[in-house]
Order: sequence, then C-alpha cells, then structure tokens
Amino acid sequence: MLLVLEKYLKYPEKLWKPLRHAYALLFIMLGWVLFRSTDIVYAWNYTKVLFGLGGAGLYNNEATYYLREYGLTSLLGLIACLPVKDALQSFLGRFKTGGNAGLVTVHLRYALVLAVFALSIVYLVKSDFNPFIYFRF
Repeated sequence: MLLVLEKYLKYPEKLWKPLRHAYALLFIMLGWVLFRSTDIVYAWNYTKVLFGLGGAGLYNNEATYYLREYGLTSLLGLIACLPVKDALQSFLGRFKTGGNAGLVTVHLRYALVLAVFALSIVYLVKSDFNPFIYFRF
C-alpha cells in the first residue's frame, strides 16, 4: 500500500536525502512490528511502547541499563545504517599520496575489519561468560 502511494504521489523523491533514509527506516521498523505481532491490538500496543507512549516513558532504569550495556553497539549500528560509504571513501582517499598509497588503504581496511572482528569476539565472550553455568547440572 505504501509503495503504491509513493509511486503515484512521488513525495519521497522531493524530500532531503537523509530524511528519505529516515523515512525508509521508520517504515521498515513498523513493518517488522507487523510481522512480529500476533494480532493488530498487540501491534498497536507494541508501536505505542516503541515511541514511548506505553506508560513507562522514554527513559527509566531499564533504559539506563540498556544504554550502558549496548550504547556503543547501538551507536555503531546507527552509523553503519547511514549512507557513509562515500564519506569514508573520500576520507581514505586523502591518504593516497605516495607510491604505496593503495597498499596503505588496503591495510587500513584490513585493520578496520580486524578491529570489528575483535570487538565482536569481546562482546560475545562478555555476554555469554558465566562461570557458574555448570552448577545447574
């Protein structure tokens, strides 16, 4: 339904590019709420909570816990979902000064991938490590 409206009204094309991106992410998020929900009442209540209208507000002790625990991951995810590829390529393009410029760029890319991989392993180990897990058996 949304695609039909977009096609005939052509309103997303008139928006500023970051707003178009936010618009798309908003409707993707709302679409996942519909896929997750068992009925329309649950979807409506879930959407209200998603936007802070569910009674608990936007910020409470639970929000503080999740911000401390997953704040960095959320920030990196937010940056990764933005169209930053061109800006990153132009930033890396500034390092192309000598004969080994391509080699430096390749090494920077590998270092970035290894850093993300190492951070992923650290988060996995931190979240699943429980020294008393075998006492239950």
